[in-house]
Amino acid sequence: HHKNFKFWKERVAAEHAIVVAELERKHQSELADLQDVKRSQDDTWLNQCAKIEEGFKNEIRDLMSKTEILETDKVKLNDDYTLKLEKATAFYEKELEAARNS
Repeated sequence: HHKNFKFWKERVAAEHAIVVAELERKHQSELADLQDVKRSQDDTWLNQCAKIEEGFKNEIRDLMSKTEILETDKVKLNDDYTLKLEKATAFYEKELEAARNS
């Protein structure tokens, strides 16, 4: 009877070891799957961030270019205004002098 119990006990221990090893293997496999999913999500998130960042960089470049164009236009308009004001002032002073002399 004692031999049977010992044999049964050894068989149960061996089955238990097999079940535990299988559970550990499944657990490791599930962890690896979760890590792959997380890595994939991280990559997707990083790619989305990179696209958004690139979009903002392009927008900033465009705005900087428009700012430069507007600054150039501002200088040109200011120069044109100054020139026209000087011409108008000279004409006014010439006409005023002519009116005084007549």
